[in-house]
Amino acid sequence: MSRATSLLFLQRDRLRRAYPDAKCDVVRHRTLRWRGWLQPNPYCCRYLMSVEYSPPAAPKVRVLEPELEVMEGCQLPHVYS
Repeated sequence: MSRATSLLFLQRDRLRRAYPDAKCDVVRHRTLRWRGWLQPNPYCCRYLMSVEYSPPAAPKVRVLEPELEVMEGCQLPHVYS
């Protein structure tokens, strides 16, 4: 097993401990997939998120629920296509 693959399994194990209700696995020994609910603070709603990470590429992070809403005349900050 390569060092990069070993690190993915280590990250998977740490994510599983930190977020026991989320789903996390390593696919084909090269991609880490995580899906779970996050709540930035107690006053915010919860967001269903997905993260897909295939090193050395940057992680792909998506908000699955709820749909992000944009107020008229504004843009969502830090959103990339």
